Amino acid sequence: MTRIALWLLLVLANGQYDWPLDSCACHIFYEHWVRMQLVISQVFTADFADQALASAAVREALAFDSCRDLRKVENSLAWTVSTAAQTDCAPGQMSSFIMCSQSALLKGDLESARLYSEIANYQLPFAANCMDAAQWTFRPEDVQRNHRTLMRFALQRELAGQEGPLTPEEVRGLLWRFD
Repeated sequence: MTRIALWLLLVLANGQYDWPLDSCACHIFYEHWVRMQLVISQVFTADFADQALASAAVREALAFDSCRDLRKVENSLAWTVSTAAQTDCAPGQMSSFIMCSQSALLKGDLESARLYSEIANYQLPFAANCMDAAQWTFRPEDVQRNHRTLMRFALQRELAGQEGPLTPEEVRGLLWRFD
């Protein structure tokens, strides 16, 4: 009888929680993710690059989540695989890193933009099946294409021996595009 009661208790508890962790649920910090979805839908539009360069409001919106300097984080795995595998909101986590990447670009900081973009790209396999464009604005192909553009540019710049902050023209060319 005790075993049956314990089994019933476990079945009921299992029904109350995402078991195992559902990376699309976004239950923990739900209000935060909903606000982020709204910000993303208002900021990441077809004219995002023009608006980001012209509007302080867009730059402020990109700072929705605080963006830590990842160059000062000793264990990069803490920001890559573990974050993606342990979150209940993979598209939200990924979107945070995309926003930080764009914010870094607007500051002319290619290295930070690249780091944030790499982390967002690590999270794509966990987020891809959750990315309803009506809800998150981003599509998996947007993430892949814009990440690839940034990585190619960074490699070409490195091979050419170029250093220092990005020019305004370079920033414009690297800000997210939607097809």
